[in-house]
Amino acid sequence: MRIAAIASILIWIVAQIILIALTFDMPQYSDAANYIRFAREAVEAGSWYPTISVFNESMWVANTGYINFLALNIRIFDTLKFVGIEQMVFNFLLLWGIWKLTCRFAGKNAGLAAIILFCLLPSNAMVVPAFMSDLMCMSLLIASLAVMRHNTWVLATAGVLCGIANWIRPIGLVFWPSILLYALYTRTPLRMYIPYILGIALVLGATSLLALHSCGYPLSGSTTKGTNMIMGCNDDADGGYNAIVFLDGKIGYIDPTLHYNVVQTDSALTRRSIDWIMANPGRFATLVPAKMYRLWGGDFYSHKVFIEDEDTTPASTKILMSGIFYILIALALYGLWICRKQLWGIAGIVFLPVLTGSGMHIILYGGLRYHYPMVPCLIFFAAIAVCALVKLRWQLPTRQ
Repeated sequence: MRIAAIASILIWIVAQIILIALTFDMPQYSDAANYIRFAREAVEAGSWYPTISVFNESMWVANTGYINFLALNIRIFDTLKFVGIEQMVFNFLLLWGIWKLTCRFAGKNAGLAAIILFCLLPSNAMVVPAFMSDLMCMSLLIASLAVMRHNTWVLATAGVLCGIANWIRPIGLVFWPSILLYALYTRTPLRMYIPYILGIALVLGATSLLALHSCGYPLSGSTTKGTNMIMGCNDDADGGYNAIVFLDGKIGYIDPTLHYNVVQTDSALTRRSIDWIMANPGRFATLVPAKMYRLWGGDFYSHKVFIEDEDTTPASTKILMSGIFYILIALALYGLWICRKQLWGIAGIVFLPVLTGSGMHIILYGGLRYHYPMVPCLIFFAAIAVCALVKLRWQLPTRQ
């Protein structure tokens, strides 16, 4: 298992280097192109994201921390050519965090299996050259969980890492319930909550002040809730991304003469989404399978930022790219079955983000890249399944 883990890491490193070389200085499209544009506009304005113009004229503010990370690269290096290399470092941090947590909760053999599964999943290499927020967010969040222990300064540091991760991408709702339940399960003293919360509060305060300086409003994070909700809650919804809802005459259309800023737009679209759900509960329920298929139906998405216009990838290529992902899901389901008697303990706490993340996208809309934050949970259970299949020792901790 150790030899297989080392070989997997070497393959994974080579794959990342090749992908960075192949895409070096290539134009990027989709959301990545927007992030790059916002970062450059902020630098040109001598400010940070969101700028005053973005706050007053855009429909949303998204992934603030990541866009400012790109802006920081421009300010320091006058280029974005080093971002792929930097993201490779974040990928190592993510791998370390998943290994550390799996070892802590299931033993060293499971940790080695988790390394193999992580490194052999194509998307965990393909995500590196794509200028998207997912990798940076998850690496910091998983690292924050991996370093946690009953030490004031360590917990404060973990809180800072969690706060930055949530600033990069609003992922807190998916993982915070598990963090709280783990603290209760391990009977963590109440006083140990304080440094962790203070670490998060420090980031919240600092980022709010930065936004106040850049756009005149203490906005710490994204305002995409309403935009994402309305795309999943309207008469034309199909379960996935569908911008038709924002056309004139549709429920998501905002009259430009209203001069809404991003906060007002988010509030209006959120209210319309809730009203539509209340008025169309049956239609809302029928969209759930489509949203779940869009969320979990494959594992090809990072390459799309290098494709202009529509995705022309053949269906056979998509299935091939997703093959290991499908195997991972099957192993994770088997691992979950093995751990079924501990679902009211550690196993349930680890699996909860899959439920909260899926539940969140029932309200929003489904997209393949949005399952990325939940994959570490699948890797955990798949690693247990691998250990069971090859007769290696693993053990979930029990409550003392």
